[in-house]
Amino acid sequence: MLVPESTSSVPLILDTCVIQAMGNKNQDKARAVIEQLRELKKEYSFFISEVTVFENLQGLWGEKRQKALETLKRISWKAITVKVIAFASILGGLYHEEGVQSAGLADKIIASTAILLGGSVLTSDHQDFPNPFFKQERLIPVKFKKGLNFRTYDMSLFKPNNLLIKRILSEKMKLEVKNHVSKGVKDQKTETSRVNLEILKYR
Repeated sequence: MLVPESTSSVPLILDTCVIQAMGNKNQDKARAVIEQLRELKKEYSFFISEVTVFENLQGLWGEKRQKALETLKRISWKAITVKVIAFASILGGLYHEEGVQSAGLADKIIASTAILLGGSVLTSDHQDFPNPFFKQERLIPVKFKKGLNFRTYDMSLFKPNNLLIKRILSEKMKLEVKNHVSKGVKDQKTETSRVNLEILKYR
């Protein structure tokens, strides 16, 4: 196994960039990242989102595709469910209100997966998991050699700010339901609010 199994129950979603770093053309960088993951595996159970599988396999053919798929199969996959997509869309709305533009669709799906799983995210794309919705738990500098020089690949553990997210969504959804009830409206929007409130029970 590239990364040994763990009995840890603490979930950690590996971002796409981390998986790509494991297969970096610079073998010293790839080895350093894998070694760091072995250390983290003592504390966490690793997962990847199915969107990471897509991002890593697109454009690859033949032997390269097979090699990438073998690496991906060493880590447990988390499905892109309706609940994950729904929560990703909610995160998109929250990000928009905060003026966050750095996170793309795949980033929101990975973030949503981590939140619903009750875990954290390991990434080197720090801007894709923005404050105040995610908090940096730990900076993990990975040293590697490139040519005659040493470089650093900075990974970070980001933990969802579940209390903040729940509070904001609870206030929004309750206000929406209240407005519809006061108007005597029972339509699909009211049902959407009920579903969104159900999503709030993720942890």
